[in-house]
Amino acid sequence: MLANIERINSEVRFIEIVFENCESIEVPADRVSDLYFEGMTTRMLYQSHLDFSIGGLLTYRCEAIRLSIDYSNDSELSYDGYSEEYPLGMYEGIPVSNSVVNRPHVLGRITENYDITHVNFVDENKESILYLAVPFKGDCTNELMSVEKDNGLFGKKLVITIKAESE
Repeated sequence: MLANIERINSEVRFIEIVFENCESIEVPADRVSDLYFEGMTTRMLYQSHLDFSIGGLLTYRCEAIRLSIDYSNDSELSYDGYSEEYPLGMYEGIPVSNSVVNRPHVLGRITENYDITHVNFVDENKESILYLAVPFKGDCTNELMSVEKDNGLFGKKLVITIKAESE
């Protein structure tokens, strides 16, 4: 499968989790303890107003994904977008970060609304290596998404599972 071919072997340093309303959070790759996806497909759409570069026109989608993110304290899941002075989002000029390194509690955005649409694998320069669409059903909430808090033997994990319905 052809991804951004010159970048496909770059080391993933961050996982950007993108939500239905264009908000996103950035998780360092070393906080990801488990990642699995299957059924990856590729599509290409060219329209005359776009640059005609194959790599830039390809889109990727998976049929299922499981992502486990380590956290150490329940306060890291305390995000409330309605009470934040600076919520995550598509607003320009926000003086704070969407990174869980700088704002650990933004990890809780995952549990606030079940609405992940994409997972972006990013290198050390914050450039996308692979931008992957996940299965989504519903208007604003992803009915195919589940999140579990696992307080297992190896520490606390947030386990996100999104799987397309079988036909």
